[in-house]
Amino acid sequence: MLAATGSPVWLDVTVGVVLLVAMLGVVVPLLPGAALAWAALLLWALAERLVTGWLVPLATSGLAAVGFVVKYLVPTRRMQGGGVPTTTMLAGGVVGIIGFFVVPIVGAPLGSS
Repeated sequence: MLAATGSPVWLDVTVGVVLLVAMLGVVVPLLPGAALAWAALLLWALAERLVTGWLVPLATSGLAAVGFVVKYLVPTRRMQGGGVPTTTMLAGGVVGIIGFFVVPIVGAPLGSS
């Protein structure tokens, strides 16, 4: 059975479910939201086999690239322009790295009690 666009209904439903999970990935840091959405739309475009179907993953790739760049550039500029000293940012980074390794060791006995 084919959907109105020419791809199988099960593929359309699967892509829709993966896109919903990708939207959860925006909120839940463990899920790679943008990567899931991009992969689902690429799969859909491959199944569609239409020239216009390729515009969707192309646009998605562009939006993901812009979002990736903005995610890292805007907060950095805001911190530097907002008067946050470089030493404070370095101290935060060092403490974060140390905490990444120390918390699992200390947190395991605390969490198991």
